[in-house]
Amino acid sequence: MSTLKTTKDVKKSVKKFLAGIEHEKRRADAQALCALIEKTTMLTPFMWGESIVGFGSYWYSRKGKKEVLHEWFVVGFSPRKAALVLYCPPCFTSFKKLVADLGKVKSSVSCIYITDLNKIDAKGLRTLISASVKAGESLNEK
Repeated sequence: MSTLKTTKDVKKSVKKFLAGIEHEKRRADAQALCALIEKTTMLTPFMWGESIVGFGSYWYSRKGKKEVLHEWFVVGFSPRKAALVLYCPPCFTSFKKLVADLGKVKSSVSCIYITDLNKIDAKGLRTLISASVKAGESLNEK
């Protein structure tokens, strides 16, 4: 059975990771997004794998030959080369509507690709982050 490569690592420093981002604009946006998520959620950021900053956690079942529980963050982001990628919980019912309120972003099933944080509606982003945390935390109750 395969194991997840992206797990919470409480030993790695989020601040050090963000400070080490080479691209100046991406680094500034990542630091600002981290502060915004932390202030909005009141959750502590942790590194998940090598390049994802995650907040909070929930448990989900991964089916294979055996059903295995895995821990995952309720909201997180990664500063990728082309954009900041904001990760939200799957099965989040108001996701598409909240994404539409952000401004110029691309999205997939549960990811938002942000090329410039300054061009995103900050209030809409805080609303989306709060809704993501609520959706993720509700998964723990199932």
